[in-house]
Amino acid sequence: MTVRMVTAPRASRLIHSIVAGQAARRPDCRHWLVPANACDAVYLSLMSAGASFDVVDIREENFCLDVDQAIEALGGDRSYAGLIYIHGYGASHSAATDIRRLRNAAGPELVVIDDRCLCPPSIDPEMEGLGCADAVVYSTGHGKVLDLGAGGYALVSDGLALLPVEGVFDPAAEAGLIDALRTRIDPGLDQEVAVENRIADWLASWLPTAEGPDWPALRHAIERELPAVLAHKSRLNEVYRSTLPAEFVLAGADHLWRYNLRVPNRDRLLERIFDAGLFASAHFRSFRSHLDSGQCPVAHAVQCSTINLFNDKNFSLDQATRVSEIVVAHLAHAASG
Repeated sequence: MTVRMVTAPRASRLIHSIVAGQAARRPDCRHWLVPANACDAVYLSLMSAGASFDVVDIREENFCLDVDQAIEALGGDRSYAGLIYIHGYGASHSAATDIRRLRNAAGPELVVIDDRCLCPPSIDPEMEGLGCADAVVYSTGHGKVLDLGAGGYALVSDGLALLPVEGVFDPAAEAGLIDALRTRIDPGLDQEVAVENRIADWLASWLPTAEGPDWPALRHAIERELPAVLAHKSRLNEVYRSTLPAEFVLAGADHLWRYNLRVPNRDRLLERIFDAGLFASAHFRSFRSHLDSGQCPVAHAVQCSTINLFNDKNFSLDQATRVSEIVVAHLAHAASG
């Protein structure tokens, strides 16, 4: 299989372009399968490309989509254009075995995107290959393992069509979209029509239309910056690892994106951290987070209990130590009842 490298101002535009290309190739088949722990940008990429989607649960051992549940969906009455396989929390395992099973269930027409946006960016994706996927997508955007402020790139099969993003970019559209989609619950007919019109406008303008970075230059930046970033993460992770009880550390995560814990009374712990002038984050709550525990019980449980401790360039050893002390005190308080 021949492959090519493509870049974009952000990785979600690559996902949009792949989904739009598949819609153009198979206009009667616009439905996709997505894991329940996808971020807002993945859902927005599908929506802005004119696709609909079904959500499947994730697996506890690696936070990627439940392959058995996905195969059951693929064997049903609905035809799917594609599937997005997301490496939850940046889990670095190869997805080739899972994707091969999914392909065997769905047939060759299914387009599979291997979304590695939370993994460390690859310096040599051509050498690593597609691993049974049609596209492997990485990000160097805000909040990723290597944050260069922008940039996404993908290794794609030569036979995969990508359509360009059209329209005028509105940098405020993404926040407006997410807010509108989170609060779109019976607002009344007149208001609902207005909200739907705004959503349509924002979907047409939330992605940047500029050219992506030059791949050799982006590759050089990754090669130059990534070793220091990983070394800093290792130092902060050692603080967390040596201080925090192992039973609360998220098993199956590589902890290169964030250092992940599952804790009791997670929201109260976040309050304590912020009250101390520090910061951490909850597991991202997408606008699809209305999914209840009966629909996607594993994703729901992980979402409700996970806290992400920062280990990036904006967090110091002193801050990591202070956050660890707050976490230990919180866990002791929870244990005492």
